[in-house]
Amino acid sequence: MGGGWLGVVSGRREGGMSVRRSAQRWGPGGRRIAGAVIVAVIWAGTSGCGRDENVVVDPATEAALLSISTIPSELAQAEQRVTADCLRDHGFSAVESFEVPGGDSANLAGIVGLRDVEVARTEGYAEIAVRHDAAPATTGESPTDSAYETAFAGRPGHDVTIELSGGTTIGAADEGCLAEGRKKIYGSVKTYLWITNISQDIRTAVGDIRTSPRMMAANVSYLTCMTHKGVSTTGLSNTLDIAREKFASSRAAHEPPGAEEISMAIADAECQQSAELAKVANEAIVHQGAQWIQDHEKQILDIAAARKEALARAKSTLNRT
Repeated sequence: MGGGWLGVVSGRREGGMSVRRSAQRWGPGGRRIAGAVIVAVIWAGTSGCGRDENVVVDPATEAALLSISTIPSELAQAEQRVTADCLRDHGFSAVESFEVPGGDSANLAGIVGLRDVEVARTEGYAEIAVRHDAAPATTGESPTDSAYETAFAGRPGHDVTIELSGGTTIGAADEGCLAEGRKKIYGSVKTYLWITNISQDIRTAVGDIRTSPRMMAANVSYLTCMTHKGVSTTGLSNTLDIAREKFASSRAAHEPPGAEEISMAIADAECQQSAELAKVANEAIVHQGAQWIQDHEKQILDIAAARKEALARAKSTLNRT
């Protein structure tokens, strides 16, 4: 998504919906294989639900919703560790780390490109600049690959599904080591699916927040700040396009960012912070989605409680020797 405004998480377009495969699999010797879990991430059109000014969101419910939209890295890291241990029990090696989705800041709007100033100072635009070497080409599936697939994701067709309020169905394997990791950390595969997809559910219900007065004002503030810092951009997504042109695949994972990359990343992060992009976007989602939030209050509170329990299990798993 290039050009003008805030970028949002997106992927392959299907029937008006952006769909992407979010999980990664680990093959023998650490080889990555395309994942099986499908996560739909939606930026709805302009027809989202109208705001009922008489509906007031309970502060505790709002806090719970914001907590769910934060995906701590410990959750994915612990899930990966349990999955890797399970694969080793089946005789397969597995990598010890993988790309961790999410972040430590609430991001109900699914904005792509949000960054912390301190992270920008040390990592620059790592998601763009770090070069990922392609996996060696394979010449077809071997018996070992087949056995690995079964160990990893179980037998085909043994999935758990949830249905979002907009009608989208999302599923994940209920067998195999990946499912074992999710069950141990999240309590169940279904709980994992709800924790990782509730934010997109409200985005679907709310619709497009980009034309709300506060969001437009925040974008102007961001653009003005970036101009003062010497970066000519039309919006956050355009800033990422500029960074991609300058730094895409420019360094290996072990190489630190260069001075130009760090400078631009810090400017970007500081302007996002100054304009309060994430805060304003979260408030716009809550404001426009107040009725949806009230209608789903019990579900939100239950999922937030499950996420808290999952994080405690994740930290315990990671702290074990």
